[in-house]
Amino acid sequence: MSYKYLNIRFDSEFSIETETKELLDFIKRIPEVKQTDKVQFENKTNLPWGVISLIKCDQRGCFSIDKGQYFEKVNLVELLFSDNQESLTHYQKIGTKIANQLNWELIDDDTDEISMKKK
Repeated sequence: MSYKYLNIRFDSEFSIETETKELLDFIKRIPEVKQTDKVQFENKTNLPWGVISLIKCDQRGCFSIDKGQYFEKVNLVELLFSDNQESLTHYQKIGTKIANQLNWELIDDDTDEISMKKK
């Protein structure tokens, strides 16, 4: 199985952070996902497989995340899902909701194409 990534960030230097608690509260209200760890979500049953992670990364986008880890502030939201059109369409919708809430960019990690720009 191959995977696809969409990233939500303020800019390419990850220069803006957001409060994790507020973002968690927003994502918890997205009906297609369920929280599975402190800063991770997965698809609900019978929906395309995917994982959403709230991440604190450095200026180059490097990070590590361990089970049970929590960050007070995050500067990246990563959506990981199966590389097929159904999953891409599904997670672009979810990613757009989150990016709109934050007023951040939604980026295709493979192509660096910006699907949604900041307002």
